[in-house]
Amino acid sequence: FVRWTKENLVLGAFAYLVVYAVCTVFFIPGTVLTIGAGIAFTAATGGVGWGVLVGSLSVFFGASAGAVLAFLVGRCLLSDFAAKLRKKWAIIEAIDMAIQNEGLKTMVMLRLSPFIPFNALNYVMSGTSISLKDYTIGLLGMIPATVVYVYLGASAHQAVAGDYKKNTGNSVLTTVLFVVGALAGIGVVVVVSKKARKYLND
Repeated sequence: FVRWTKENLVLGAFAYLVVYAVCTVFFIPGTVLTIGAGIAFTAATGGVGWGVLVGSLSVFFGASAGAVLAFLVGRCLLSDFAAKLRKKWAIIEAIDMAIQNEGLKTMVMLRLSPFIPFNALNYVMSGTSISLKDYTIGLLGMIPATVVYVYLGASAHQAVAGDYKKNTGNSVLTTVLFVVGALAGIGVVVVVSKKARKYLND
């Protein structure tokens, strides 16, 4: 895939997008795919910056497409399945009440929180009063975690491939930058998720 993507970057990104969307609908965990995007596209583009950019865009739009499709399937075709999932979450009734007043804000907060299963949430929300518009815009809340996980994959590729060891004088500095960047990204996700959890608890 990496060799092919080097010659067909746009098609490679689109292919990854489609695969991610399908996996989202069928409950296949996306974390590994998100980190994998960082690895694959960093290897294909030859740089962390481009790898993170292309990987993040591919993952975000793939996850968004899959989430919207799962929402529509749950609302139109699998209403009984969505109802069973809702029964497992005691908080869902409170969330539905919050949605009636602040649908978009609540949806964004749900997406910002990494403690809520992404794939299950797609189907659970199909049984609430959330509008398709607010649900779709709320997907923007996935961006921070997406970028962080893709960056972790990109950093892992650089470390394993040993690309930065070609210049031994900068290897320590590069390693430090990768670690600091990863910790900073994780820190942002943690802070944001705490804010989201506080809102949801209220």
